[in-house]
Amino acid sequence: MNVDLYARGLASDVYSRTRRKAQFLVLKGSSGKMECVVARSAIVFGPGSRRSVRLIESFVRDRVWVLPVPSRRFCPVYSADLDIGVVQAAAKARPGNTYTIAGNCVTLRQFIDELARVSGRRDPRLSIPGWLVIPGLSVAWAIRPVTRWTPPVTVEGVNHGHIFDGSAAGRTLNLEDTPFDRAPAATVEALRLKRA
Repeated sequence: MNVDLYARGLASDVYSRTRRKAQFLVLKGSSGKMECVVARSAIVFGPGSRRSVRLIESFVRDRVWVLPVPSRRFCPVYSADLDIGVVQAAAKARPGNTYTIAGNCVTLRQFIDELARVSGRRDPRLSIPGWLVIPGLSVAWAIRPVTRWTPPVTVEGVNHGHIFDGSAAGRTLNLEDTPFDRAPAATVEALRLKRA
């Protein structure tokens, strides 16, 4: 099921509201003399993506023992694919259009399984279902101004996943996803070279 909550205005966390507002302002500006194109991404992973690299590095170092909400679906885009997509959008896109750059949708369990395969690490033995995560996550977001710690996922993300349909951008901008079995392997290898 491809449900782009952001595009439909259903994602209510602060980050999504801010992105939606910024997109509105950019497209509003493109109706005048300024030519604008919006290229937005799903969750990014791979070299250069700070948050996902921290998670992947923790996994590779055997520091992830519990998998929260393994059934949560998302459409990760490899950082190198996103780079190409942004360049293609700037070169080929029609002004005033919006392009969502996203990879194929997988569950968190599938993503972690692939990381385990390419890194030689073991999958986390324990997992936590969404209904058990949400109360603590709600509190973590509520006290974020005090703790200054940003949880890695929103309540909406747990409830609905992060589902983005990048097929239109793929067709229009002639984008090809890096195969799912190669992108995590390249990310793990980049981390190993960085630590060497």
